[in-house]
Amino acid sequence: MQYGWQVQASITVVRLDAKTNQPGTIVTVAKPCAGLVVGFGSLWIPSCGDHTVVRVDAETGTVFRVRVEGLKIWNKILLHG
Repeated sequence: MQYGWQVQASITVVRLDAKTNQPGTIVTVAKPCAGLVVGFGSLWIPSCGDHTVVRVDAETGTVFRVRVEGLKIWNKILLHG
């Protein structure tokens, strides 16, 4: 399935089906920061509101929140998440 992600209303990120333009997974994020990233089979959304990184499994839509305590841990999460 082809899809894209869109930030809406400054608190949600929505997965959109590219063929139908219909919404799928909706993720609530406290003040999402710029810089959504797709990698390692997931969408990574930085949250400036609660200082976490939200990881969304691209296949299942399962949402995980990861507390970030600096760049060193950020790199560890990306490499081992």
